[in-house]
Amino acid sequence: MIEIQKPAWLCSQKEYKEMLQDYWEKVRDLHFNQEKGAPYWINKIKDFNINPKKDFETLEDFLNQEVSLCDANELIEKPPSYFVPKITWRKKKEKISPFPSSGTSGRKKPHVWSEEALDYCSKYFNYILDAYRLDYGLEWFLPGTYGLYPAIMRRVIRERKGIFHFIPVECRGLKKYLSPSTPLDMEKAKSNPFLMARFGPLLEYSFDALKRGIDVFGTILPLLPLFENAPGFERVKAILIGMEIQKDKFLEYKEKFKSKIIFNTYGNSNSGLFPNIPTKEIKYYPPAPLSYIYVVEEDNPLKTVRYGERGKLRNLKMDEYFLWNEVQDRDYAERIPPHKEFKWDGIKEIKVKWK
Repeated sequence: MIEIQKPAWLCSQKEYKEMLQDYWEKVRDLHFNQEKGAPYWINKIKDFNINPKKDFETLEDFLNQEVSLCDANELIEKPPSYFVPKITWRKKKEKISPFPSSGTSGRKKPHVWSEEALDYCSKYFNYILDAYRLDYGLEWFLPGTYGLYPAIMRRVIRERKGIFHFIPVECRGLKKYLSPSTPLDMEKAKSNPFLMARFGPLLEYSFDALKRGIDVFGTILPLLPLFENAPGFERVKAILIGMEIQKDKFLEYKEKFKSKIIFNTYGNSNSGLFPNIPTKEIKYYPPAPLSYIYVVEEDNPLKTVRYGERGKLRNLKMDEYFLWNEVQDRDYAERIPPHKEFKWDGIKEIKVKWK
């Protein structure tokens, strides 16, 4: 059993460094074990003539080798049991949930999650929300893709003793019609059956919820202007804005809605979900050591860019259920250094190639 004894954000620098090494060694020794490990990794290293304990002494050693890179299409072709260590599958199968990717850029790919990983992500999410001084016991209205998003947010809101209204939205194919920097033109949208099938019921339910009274209102950036003057919007205490948002637009909304807490989230079905930390810039740090985000060169996913440089994002998730190192085809950001209690790399200025 591999446990995170102490949340990384509560560790000292020395504790974090020691914890990461110990955690990596346990993950490595489980997933690459010839008898108990994950069939995916056992088969993958056969052709590379690799001795995991020797060649992957540290996490960095592993990430610097081509064998570490994973192809998400394999998640479509193989069952979850192929990616989970055999002993974990045998003893803890009931704690496993394969959550699909959103599908905005193609077929949905199921990544393996566990109850423990979901709990860790929700604790991290709430740690950051506490820094915003967001009240407990609030009523939340959140639309989003089904799968990992509601699984994490349900836990987050339960821990905050709140009420969770979740409205599922099928996101497949949306990137053809949406841009985070352009408000949705409702007149044009009304003539588009595809968009109305997805947003028609959502908009209706959103206006009804605002009128009844909602404390935390979730929406995506292109839809937010539609709600600004809606009855009940003035009573909203916090706004969770989905999709990537740039610094100038974020500051614009903070100035426009001074009485409301505004935060954004980033994540995917491999990295988990987490909010930006409360600073003037929109900075994100994933829930280490469960999840890490690396900014890598466009043509060399094994090479990390320097701080302040931009590149593609590569997400690593590792626990006793799943070890997966995947490059995001359309996500780009700037690499930023550790910040106070977040002793690992973060990202800012995320841009997604939507079209």
